[in-house]
Amino acid sequence: MRMDEDTISLITHNQPSSVKFTLYLKAHELQEISKVLERVARMPERKRKAWAEEHGDFINRALDSIVQESNATLSDLSFDDETLQLSKDLIVSLRDTVDMFHGLLFQTKKISS
Repeated sequence: MRMDEDTISLITHNQPSSVKFTLYLKAHELQEISKVLERVARMPERKRKAWAEEHGDFINRALDSIVQESNATLSDLSFDDETLQLSKDLIVSLRDTVDMFHGLLFQTKKISS
């Protein structure tokens, strides 16, 4: 029997360890995106502008996806201390990454004006 993503999601959605892993994974994804954005922010203006034009839509879609998936994960939870901390870490990482991304795009758009 082959299990598709929907089946796996239904099986694992309500398991607390799966929720904790999902929260941890999303926070880790955001941290990795932040590392990339930090490197981009240190690029010379011309390279930074080219990078933002080439990859900006992709990063924006990735962040939107992480937000949507995180909301779905958090919607049906009962929080224990560990899940609450993981949720907080995820939200803080999301805020920091989105702020950095918007700052990078704003700085690039400001430079091109």
